[in-house]
Parts: sequence; structure tokens; C-alpha cells
Amino acid sequence: MFKNYFKVAFRNLMRNKGYTLITLSSLAIGIAACLMSFLYIQDELSYDRYNDKADRIVRITTSIFREDTEDNIVGNGVLVAKAIMDEFPEVENAVRFREEGSAKINIGATVFREKKVIYSDPSFFEVFSVPLLKGDRKTVLTVPHTVVLSRTTAEKYFGMADPVGKVLRIDGKENWQVSGVFADIPRTSHFHFDFIVSFSTLDLTKDPVMSSWLSLNFQTYLLLRRGASARNLEKKLPLLFQTHIGPEIKQFMGISAEEFMAKAKMKLDYSLQPLTAIHLHSNYDGGEFEPNGDIKYIYLFSAVSLFILILAVINFINLSTARSISRAKEVGLRKVLGSFRLDLIKQFLTESLILCLLALGIACLLLTMLLPLFNSLTAKELLLGALTTPQAIAVALVLTLLVTIMAGAYPAFLLSAFRPAAILRGHAPGSTKSGWLRRGLVVFQFAVSAVMIIGTIIIFQQLHYIQNKKLGFNKEQVLILHNTRQLENRAETLKQELLKYPQVIHATLSSYLPVPSSSNRGPIAREDDPNPKQAFPISSWEIDEDYIDTLGMKIVSGRNFSRQFAGDAQDMIINQAAAVYFGFKSPLGEKLIRVVDDPQKPGHIVTVPGTIIGVVEDFHFESLRESIAPLVLLKGQSRGTMAVRIKAGHIAAVVKVLKNKWTSLVPGEPFEYAFLDESFNEIYQSELRTGRIYAIFAVLAVFIACLGLFGLASFAAAKRIKEIGVRKVLGATIHEMALLLIKDYVLLVGLANLIAWPIAYYLMHRWLQNYAYRTSIGVAVFMFSGLMGLAIALLTVGYQAVRAARANPVDSLRYE
Repeated sequence: MFKNYFKVAFRNLMRNKGYTLITLSSLAIGIAACLMSFLYIQDELSYDRYNDKADRIVRITTSIFREDTEDNIVGNGVLVAKAIMDEFPEVENAVRFREEGSAKINIGATVFREKKVIYSDPSFFEVFSVPLLKGDRKTVLTVPHTVVLSRTTAEKYFGMADPVGKVLRIDGKENWQVSGVFADIPRTSHFHFDFIVSFSTLDLTKDPVMSSWLSLNFQTYLLLRRGASARNLEKKLPLLFQTHIGPEIKQFMGISAEEFMAKAKMKLDYSLQPLTAIHLHSNYDGGEFEPNGDIKYIYLFSAVSLFILILAVINFINLSTARSISRAKEVGLRKVLGSFRLDLIKQFLTESLILCLLALGIACLLLTMLLPLFNSLTAKELLLGALTTPQAIAVALVLTLLVTIMAGAYPAFLLSAFRPAAILRGHAPGSTKSGWLRRGLVVFQFAVSAVMIIGTIIIFQQLHYIQNKKLGFNKEQVLILHNTRQLENRAETLKQELLKYPQVIHATLSSYLPVPSSSNRGPIAREDDPNPKQAFPISSWEIDEDYIDTLGMKIVSGRNFSRQFAGDAQDMIINQAAAVYFGFKSPLGEKLIRVVDDPQKPGHIVTVPGTIIGVVEDFHFESLRESIAPLVLLKGQSRGTMAVRIKAGHIAAVVKVLKNKWTSLVPGEPFEYAFLDESFNEIYQSELRTGRIYAIFAVLAVFIACLGLFGLASFAAAKRIKEIGVRKVLGATIHEMALLLIKDYVLLVGLANLIAWPIAYYLMHRWLQNYAYRTSIGVAVFMFSGLMGLAIALLTVGYQAVRAARANPVDSLRYE
């Protein structure tokens, strides 16, 4: 019986090649989109799950609430880990991290700069499932000035020789002895290190604040015992922190913790974040090792790929019901010859299954061809091998069966319900109900397509807005030279030498730039504030007198720093947001109090007054997702980077000159540079990738909808071929005939747009709320989307309409 089902099914599919091609193409694209989305989602959800104890590892995070602001920070004090281990038996182990930033490795005359350097405890290899290839996991990080290297890094410096016991010269002043080698950390991890230095290497005695509970410079991970509840432990943290932080606040601030919190209107909150939630649910202000993903994109890609598959299923349903008339006699004859309705349902579901299995095979081929492109768009390294896992195979089979049922059930039940007597007397089932269903599904298809078209346009409008918005500084033609701190006092010499070249307009030395760079925040208050030490931390940058001119910023009142004024070392420039924050209507001449570490007494703080000599126009120094915050600019010696403004057309020449001078000043030191505009655009790479992927999905949705519309138009023209012949004999023109066939679809597409517009507006309005500075959603977007959808529909249906209208009526009426 099943052999007969398959045989008949193949005959029907081969007999209707156009229908088969359209349906097969739609389903293959839909299934391919779902499989690709599955690979992406599976990869994102797999982060940090390589750890055998991933379900028991948590990270301590700190949230600082004050008035309308909230700062979420990963860091906490260096003493936290030991205190928790001592006081809470549900904690099995703990590990701390302290980021180094970078380290300079001296190998003879050659210098390498390593950026993935971290200080950590010996318990690192007990908490995380990172295989230790060489060395003893219990002792590799116990001795000061010892380091464990990743396998790739060990091979880079020592080749295939055993590196254990070898010494690396760091920054030309200290030696790190290699005590072990670990396997490269998997790609699906929220951190990646090449150098893990023993935590005992850090000398925390020089700075009492650094070794206190008030410090937020260390990351702490806990390994809970089996059966322990992270939520219950989290409830105990506030009391622990209050017990230890209170005396330190009393020591440093001179008042009790409760009084300090009340006066500062501040609240601290501590939470435990599951390791497996970090990648998709964490994007804290400070302390993240690497940029994380976003769970919103998981939801987005899941929904979009599912809708594309639904559009493909709709094509199947629409074309199957549209062909019901051509198969009516087949159903009638089968019923007369003794077929039961269940047999017919099985027959039609078999056809659906065959189509879905063929579509699955084609989808896998499409995936093979398109996966490299998808990887380049998403910056992933997805592999087809992930589809051969039992989980992936199960998902593919379940997906195929669901599509078979979704696509085949309604046509199977509809066709099997035809009455043979009516059919064989020549009364074809009109199926008004299925006609309305087809129209409704076409409206749904084009509504989904319109929403995706509008979404794509608005995403790229926002990206264009970001890249072209007035930022308060000029990011073009600015070269950033990194690591100028290595030049020490020679950095200013290099700057002055560069300024002698006519191709160089301006140059400045500062570690602070309006792109991801160094940051510094500390309490700053008005002169009349009775408790300046309790002031809310505000960003403050050390710059030189050429900074504002180099970056093209504008002084709106007062003046810039100048070499002619020796007192500028104690003065400051604020941005307009700071003037508003402090309540200054005329900021010039006003004084602010900064709270800084006492250089004479480590661990103590002092207040430093300063006079406002200028106000700079607000400029964006954080992502455009955030509002411009208050900022104080100070004149100082901050030599982390050099920014050079170059005349257009002379970048290559200046880079060559700069490289030669760099090499002569610090031989062997890596010459690393970037451009300010590129660094700025890197902030929005995730949005750019999302826009591109979304655009591809939108094109696929429109293509699938057009395939279905093309098929429906073909069947509609075939169904009305005799009517068209009669009308032409009676004098109707080709234009009138084409309009007759097109108008229904134009109305459906118009209705689809009316439904899609409010939905698209709501969704994109919510998405734009993620940005403090955003584009507006204009009427033009919706009009363009509507006209685009109408044009696509007209082109799709128009071909079939004109072809049917141009047909010779003799061919359709010769037997009438």
C-alpha cells in the first residue's frame, strides 16, 4: 500500500512540474533558514557549557544605585572570595581574576605585546574545565612570578620544546617563569586568555584601597557544592558585604556606612550570575572580558526564520487548495473504486512528506553553499558537522514532520472530503471557504514581508544616523598611535617632531579618547558641597592643550588649556552636560572639588579644588545608546595614546614617517595604530551584522511570497482561460484582461500593508528605544515599503496576467 502511495505521489509531482518546483523551492529555503538559525542559536547557547561544572559556577556582580542612575559592575573586592569561602559552606571553591591589560614580552631584540593576560588563583584549573597539558594543576599558580601559557602561545615562543621552567622577560624589568601549559580555551567561552599569571605576583600592599572591600577591580567566580542554591546564597551576600564594608567606609569617609549611603542617596546590591547566562544576558558597564552576545538576537533570528518557514508552508497550502479542481476527478474515481477517506488522506500526506524530504535534502545543499557567507556576516565559525549530532538530526526530522503535517494536513482533509457523485456529474467543488483562506494567507505572507522590509530599512537608517550624526568631534582623518606610554618622556618629543611636517595638522597625547579607551571616574562636587567625598563619581580625563583642537571639538565659552598659563594645571574644562549636572548657569570661574588618592599617604584620599576655565560643547564619548554624561577635562600627563590629525590624501606618508620614528625610538616595540572613525564604527558592529542578516531574511521572505503569488496567478489564469477567451472574442483588450486578473492581488497586497504598518511601527519603535539618540520613523518608510510590495506583486502577477490575456481564444474555445 505504501509503495503505491509513493508511486502515485511521484507521478503527481512529476506531472505538475511547475507546482512541484515552486513548492520545493519555498520549502527548501524555509528549512535552510531554520537550520541556519538553529546552528547560530545552538552556538550562542553553547557558550561556557564546555565546563563540566558549568551549572554550579556563578559570578558575583555589583550594582550601584543612586537617584536615577544604575551602574552594573562585574568587579568586587580582592577579599571577597576568601570571606565567602570561610563563611558559607555551600561554596566549594572560588577563583579571582585581575586583568593586566597587556604585557610586553622581550625575546632578544624582538618585542611582542600580548593582550590576553590575566592574574588568577591556583583554583582556576579546579573551577574551570580547561585541560592542563603540562604542569601540576594544584601548584602551577602558587609561586609568585610564575605563568601558565596557552598551547598556541607556548608554541609561539618555544616551538615544540618543553616550556616548563623557561623564563620570559616582561616589560624589560621582571621575569616570569613558565610553570605549565593549558589547552587553548574553546571559542565558545566568555573569556580567552593566553597568559595566566599567579595571583600572588600582584603586590597589593602598596595601595590599601586596592586590597580593601571597597575596591571593584577584581572578578570573583564561585563553585557551589552539589545541591546548593545560588538564590539562597545570594540572599546572604548583603549582610556579608555590610559587615566588612562598614568599617572601611568609616575609615576612609569618617562616617558610618548607613550615614554615608543615606547622604549619598546610594544603594549597593549584590547578585550571583550563572556562568551559562553571562554570554547572552550580561553587558555590564565594567569588567566584561569580551563583548558578549544578546538574547534579543536569539529571539529575533528564531522568529524571523520561523516566519520564513511559515511562508513556505503557506505556499504549499495555497497551491494545493488551488489545484483542488484539477484533482477533484481523481478523488471521485478513487472513492467510487472503493478508497476510504483515510486512504486518500494518507496519499496526500505521503505527497507532502516526499516534498518535505526532498526539500530537506536541498536545504542541506543550500546550507553547505551559504554557510561560509553566513559565518562572515555573523563573525562565527559555524560548522556543518554540528548538524550531524543526534540533537541536530532529531531537530531536522521533527522539523520535517511538523512541516509535513502543517503543509499537508489541510489540503489532505479538504481534498478527501469531496463528494464523488457531485464531482462525476461535472459539478466541481467551488470551495468558497478555501478561496477566502487562500486570500487570507496571501495577505499574511505579504504582511510579514512588509514588516521585514520596514524593519530592514529602519535598522539601516539608524546605522546611517549613527555614522553621520554630529558627534561633537571630528572623527575623520585622525590616526591613533597605541602604546605611546612606552616612549615615556620621549612621547612629547615625537609629538613635536610630527607637528613639523606640513601633512600633520594637530597632534595630542592622552589615554582618553571618545571611543573605547581608558576610563576614570571619581567623586567631584561643587565647592559649596559640605560632603564632597560622598559625591557621585563623574568621568574625568587628563588631556593636553592640543587635545580639543586635534579632535575638532568646540569651546562654547571660556578658553582652552594653554602653555602660557601655569595655573591651568589646577583648572578644568567641563562639558555642557556637567554644567547642567552641577546647576551652573554661568560656569566660568566656578570651582569644583575633586576627591583623589593622596600621593603622600597611600590608602588615603584628599580633596583638590579647581576652577572652571572653559566649557566644551557636548560630544559623544560613549555609545549613542547612552545619553551624554557629565565630563571634566583636566590638564595632565596622560601618554597612553597619541592622536594625529592628518591632511586628506597624506595618510600613507605620515604612517611611514611615524613608523620610522617609532622604530628609531623603541626598536623592536610593535608599531600599532588605528583610525578614529574605524574604532568608532566598531562599537556598532553587532547592529551592522544584524542589519545585514535581517536584510537577507527579508529578501528570502519576499522571494517566497512572490513564488507563491506566481503559482496562484498561474492557476487563476488557467482556471479562467475560457472566460478570458470569451471576453476577447467579445472585444475585450489585452489591457482589460490583464487588469481583470491583477486587481484582486493588488487589493490583497494593499490590505497586507495596512495590517503590517502598525505592527512594524510598534516593533521598530521599541527597538529604537535601546538608543538614547535615534532616527525618526517617517511616513516615507511605510510608503516606500507599500510601493515596493505593490511593484513586486505587479511584476510577479503581471507576467502571468499578460501571458493569459495574449493567448489565442481559439485554443481555449475550440471544443466548446
